Amino acid sequence: MIRTPWGLDADTPGSPGGILSSPALFTRYRANMLGTSGQTYINALVRLKGGAATIPAFRADLARVTGRSDIDVWDNDQQIGDPARKITAYESACLLAFGLAALVAAVFLIGQSVARYTSATVPDLQVLQAVGMTRQQAIAAASAGPFLAGVTGGTLGVAGAIVASRWMPIGFASIIEPHPGIDLDWLVLGAGWVIVPLVVLAGSAAASAAALTAGRRPAAQRRSWSRRPPPPRTSRCPW
Repeated sequence: MIRTPWGLDADTPGSPGGILSSPALFTRYRANMLGTSGQTYINALVRLKGGAATIPAFRADLARVTGRSDIDVWDNDQQIGDPARKITAYESACLLAFGLAALVAAVFLIGQSVARYTSATVPDLQVLQAVGMTRQQAIAAASAGPFLAGVTGGTLGVAGAIVASRWMPIGFASIIEPHPGIDLDWLVLGAGWVIVPLVVLAGSAAASAAALTAGRRPAAQRRSWSRRPPPPRTSRCPW
């Protein structure tokens, strides 16, 4: 049992499906499939090892063996594959744009939350620094919470992607997908699983380091300038 672009008319949404018999099944039950009127046609799928370049030779050999030159030979990759690739390329570009927009929004929203969390822990860490905590230990303590949150979020995201792959792909690609169902692309999932916590860790470490540095800077002291009041003006008499 297979799925093939040849069966697009049978695999469209809402259709009950169709049957493409094997050569052996057709040979055994030829009369049941063709009937007795002889007013029908036969389609056959042939996979050429040499690819599309061997189609002209195959067409010539088919005409020689059958004695007929009116048999149509289609290049399915050109007739069906090229239009399908154009449509799916457009759909994938739209999904990529949506994903990038979601990524940018997540970076700003989650980045602000991470920065606020690390900044809120700086006063407590400065107290601990006064009793011996090093700067590296303070940065590690401030980054531990966001890092664990990033690991948890990355794990949930990978699990959600695996479950969601059950209903992927969507759009036109779902019609011609030869292997629908759950798909584990560890090159993508594994990279995201590792990169997300590392990015959160780097951002929280940078925010905590900047906050600790700002907290150590002495506040500028304002000097008060006092001016003597001007002496009272005296008027001279002309005499």
